[in-house]
Amino acid sequence: MSDPTHKFYIDDSGTKEYGDDPNQYGRGKSRHFVFGGVLISHSENVKLSSEIIRLKLHYFQDENVEIKSNWLRHPKEQREQYLEPYDITDSWLTEFVDAYYQAIINADLQFIASVVDKVHMQEDYDKPWYPPAIAYEYLLQRVELSMRGRGIVTISIDEMTGAPSKGRQYRDNLIKHHDQLKESGSRLFKSIDFQCVKGRLKFIDSAISHLIQVADVMAYNVYRQFTDYGDDWERQGLEVLPTYDYFHA
Repeated sequence: MSDPTHKFYIDDSGTKEYGDDPNQYGRGKSRHFVFGGVLISHSENVKLSSEIIRLKLHYFQDENVEIKSNWLRHPKEQREQYLEPYDITDSWLTEFVDAYYQAIINADLQFIASVVDKVHMQEDYDKPWYPPAIAYEYLLQRVELSMRGRGIVTISIDEMTGAPSKGRQYRDNLIKHHDQLKESGSRLFKSIDFQCVKGRLKFIDSAISHLIQVADVMAYNVYRQFTDYGDDWERQGLEVLPTYDYFHA
């Protein structure tokens, strides 16, 4: 097998568990679960990481500051994570976010996301697959289809903790699923064999990965799109799909 040419960085948004009652999703458990990923070549990875470091140094004087969607959007988190520790103003933080988004827009990369609507899953299946397993398989299908004829990709994902009420840890479940997909191919589409995916699933703390942080921003925006406007995808006669502001920024 050829050496890897691309990296795929993944983060998630939304809670992983199903609710006991499909009508009771809310603050405790989210209706949607999202995996969002950034597919990028090694050379472009170096360029984008360098630009992100430059921006972090310029606006925070610290290349290790972690960029997280929740922290950027909630005033309390903004204050505790950015404004007070780095002694910056709200307008300076806004200027950074605009420059950060522009750096991502300018980069030669591909965003790939998968969304699980737990309500529909529980309506359609007596024993639905675990949401991260569904989302991960569909995500890798799209990576494989995108990479065919282009190169080889390795997969990195944000470190996760905790466990479902039954079964293995989240982390172990995903490792097992990754290995099964590589060995046996997709259980949903038999023509997809994941030949472009190389190596084990690597877990990385988002605090030390600029590209996992980019994946976090994307995954959260996709999550909010479906949380705010998920039902609009199925509306008849809709000329323009409403979009979450940051989703199309």
